[in-house]
Amino acid sequence: MLEQEEKEILPHQELIEIINLENGEEKKEVKIGTSLSSDERQKLEELLREYVDVFAWSYQDMPSLNTDIVVHKLPLGPNCKPIKQKLRRMKPEMLLKIKEEVKKQFDAGFLEMAKYPECVANIVSVPKKDGKVRMCVDYRDLNRASPKDSFPLPHIDTLVDNTAKHALFSFMDDFSGYNQIKMTPEDMEKTRFVTMWRTFCYKVMPFGLKNAGATYQRAMVALFHDMMHKEIEVYVDDMIAKSHTERDHTVNLKKQFERLRKFQLKLNPAKCTFGVTSGKLLGFIVSEKGIEVDPDKILAIQKLPPPKTQKEKERAVYYLSKKFMEYESKYSALEKMCCALAWTVQRLRQYMLYHTTWLVAKLDPIKYIFEKPCLFGRIARWQVLLSEYDIVYVSQKSIKGSAIADFLADQANKDYESVSFNFSDEDLMAVLHIENDGPNELNPWKMYFDGASNALGHEIGAVLISPNGKYYPATARLNFNCTNNMAEYEALVMGLQAAIEMKADAIDVYGDSALVICQVRGEWETRDSKLVPYKKLVTELSKQFKEISFNHLPREENQIVDALATLTAMFKIKEAADVRPFDLEVREVSAHCLNVEEEVDGKPWYHDIMQYIKH
Repeated sequence: MLEQEEKEILPHQELIEIINLENGEEKKEVKIGTSLSSDERQKLEELLREYVDVFAWSYQDMPSLNTDIVVHKLPLGPNCKPIKQKLRRMKPEMLLKIKEEVKKQFDAGFLEMAKYPECVANIVSVPKKDGKVRMCVDYRDLNRASPKDSFPLPHIDTLVDNTAKHALFSFMDDFSGYNQIKMTPEDMEKTRFVTMWRTFCYKVMPFGLKNAGATYQRAMVALFHDMMHKEIEVYVDDMIAKSHTERDHTVNLKKQFERLRKFQLKLNPAKCTFGVTSGKLLGFIVSEKGIEVDPDKILAIQKLPPPKTQKEKERAVYYLSKKFMEYESKYSALEKMCCALAWTVQRLRQYMLYHTTWLVAKLDPIKYIFEKPCLFGRIARWQVLLSEYDIVYVSQKSIKGSAIADFLADQANKDYESVSFNFSDEDLMAVLHIENDGPNELNPWKMYFDGASNALGHEIGAVLISPNGKYYPATARLNFNCTNNMAEYEALVMGLQAAIEMKADAIDVYGDSALVICQVRGEWETRDSKLVPYKKLVTELSKQFKEISFNHLPREENQIVDALATLTAMFKIKEAADVRPFDLEVREVSAHCLNVEEEVDGKPWYHDIMQYIKH
């Protein structure tokens, strides 16, 4: 179970104070705002002490909700077969920590032993900062077999609008909210997981199930339907009490606390803040003034340069961007993609949780995360974070589709925060950019290049594509010794010189050499003395275009110029030989049909047949 212990809605630019609700040595602390008047502050403190039982300080203080209100069900598709996951190997010290965590949950009444299981899942262990582990279960197969619950979440715009323009707020979060809802008895064994010692199943709703959030929202609506959009707002396990005056606030809180006490729903005191005048909610600042955009997001937009090329322009773009921290930049390419995906889903949680999301990328991070046989460290964390989302991988088939993502990756905010593995619902940034094609819009050419240096020789190829779709291929053989990177530069220079002769004003250049592309874009330093002159030449040639962009693409998408370079190496020609350009045409019918002679009299071939039918 991955607890959302660190997610917290905080007041915005407001001082808070910690008070102890117990008079003895035992500490039961909560946070309150400092802007309250002395009378209202005293009333709030008395109210919190009176209803101290609505808070849970440990699992033992947390009874489950009444099953008459809500239970979690796990319906399965008609053709779904039970799947037994193989027990994953773990280090002995990790096994002991997992055993300790299982015992803790068993003693709290969350688990019971299961016998003769037909389907079992594996444990995913996530290390904590204190050396302990957070135990989660890989419910990937169960989520795939279970249909999606269509119970709606609140519209974010409506929730933010209803919260704003109030004088006082209290932000609350339920204690281990999912575990306060019981599983229906007939579905408990579907949550079975295997350990080295026994097989267990959950008696309460565990974290990681696809429809857990919908079940929790259904419970909150059942409990607070008459108070929602009036005294409080509810979004899954987050609750906001609001009031127009300080006097009304304690009244509203008391009404809410009575409801919590009646149905035994417990709050997490570490994540509650009472009596503040503003707060960050789902990416916005809400206060008595109204709704304001988070200043941190405004600063990020101001520092982001506008798109300059056609590839960087899109219609109606929602995007997020961050810069990898120093330790994250050392990850492999696939791990970087996994890290970016895990960071993105926690910022877009309220959108992705109840919809199927298509992940369009060159690599499949989902397969890498969920099919790795032995999980540890950050891989385990990513799997836990992604387990409750319905993400479908779609292979990227075009370069255009990643233009915005590539632009954002290049222009990421340097001061952006590192990846946090807690679920946050408040850091969403949405930007709408509409670009109409005007009469002065430059229509860029496209140029693909490739070079090769191997046992057959040194060959280069380039293809120019005009804005109206005409192809201009060029290929050459190099009769001097060169490295493969030199051959790539030769192909690039040949293509740029051909584009200049064609009088192209704007051009998008594509190549499969990451080194060459990154060097000409200025991302990598050119240290090889053999490549420095090439870099200078490409820079001079680039100045002759009004717009130019350099883009990297996989080798399998650069086949036409690769074929040209290969063609050059396959036959021998003299130095002064004149090889004419070849035409590439597409024929729709067979050759013997194309060989039919025209009629001498100019009439169609079916003229005589038509005359026979008529007469």
